[in-house]
Amino acid sequence: MIYLNLLPYKFRKELRLRYLYQILVRQSFIIVFVLLVLSGFFYASGIILNNFYEVVDSTNFLMGNQVKEPISVTEVNTKINKVANFTQGEVSWVEVIGSSTSPFKDKICLNSLEIIKDSGKVYIQGVAQDRDALINLKTHLEDSDYFSQVNLPIKNFFQREDINFEMESKLNIN
Repeated sequence: MIYLNLLPYKFRKELRLRYLYQILVRQSFIIVFVLLVLSGFFYASGIILNNFYEVVDSTNFLMGNQVKEPISVTEVNTKINKVANFTQGEVSWVEVIGSSTSPFKDKICLNSLEIIKDSGKVYIQGVAQDRDALINLKTHLEDSDYFSQVNLPIKNFFQREDINFEMESKLNIN
């Protein structure tokens, strides 16, 4: 292969300069484009941060108006622990009533349920369809965790059907 240089030196130099100029123009356009994109990102992030700062500042302003003295974390934790101590000693009356009414099946009708917390007594009145249902009710209450000393008077066992009964029991709420 033969390499011929037919252009004079002046034109060769001019072609090289044009080539370098084109490269320089392309690179400058790329740099300007990248700078415009970066400046757009910075502008958008600045707007977002300003909005966020305004929201935080207005929230702190509202909090400053409502709360005169800021509360420390330890104070909040001690208050939560005090409230938790109050609720730990309480009796779940829903569970007590649920366990006392759960043994009432189809054959037993409850007329009255009286729970006296101070004396720890429970009075139950109702009607049993037969004697077996009444005995099952008594054994179920005795087996329950919340009741002890279930007293069912003997007069309730004289009838075989449609027995009006009255029970007295001690309530275990410890």
